[in-house]
Amino acid sequence: MTPDMTPNPLASAAALRNAATYLELFGWFPLDYFYLCPDRFPSADVVGAISVAVYGRAVYDPFDDLNPFMDPKDLAVFTATAEYFDQYLRSQHGYDHGAPLWNEQPERTLSEVTTTLRNAADDLEASHDRQNS
Repeated sequence: MTPDMTPNPLASAAALRNAATYLELFGWFPLDYFYLCPDRFPSADVVGAISVAVYGRAVYDPFDDLNPFMDPKDLAVFTATAEYFDQYLRSQHGYDHGAPLWNEQPERTLSEVTTTLRNAADDLEASHDRQNS
């Protein structure tokens, strides 16, 4: 990633919060990025919700860096946010298998997912503040 493409961590924090709100408004679907339906705002899993928060729409392959319709800056923010959330799950929850599998655990609840997204956003902002003070 070139220096001008490095996303601001605050953009990732906002994306995490917006992803939590998206899930509360449009529904949580724990088995795939999105529930495949004709809805403009389909229910989503945690990664799908992060992608909507960044791209502004449902993107069925949010990591696709060859898609000519994806803004490279949005892709950089999405990738940084998804990677940060995986890192947060490892450090705070001891979960090493990534957000999609964490999301799919049978005991997982919408409340836990949205709380974890918001806590990760708070943690990222606090880390950013410590580095800049």
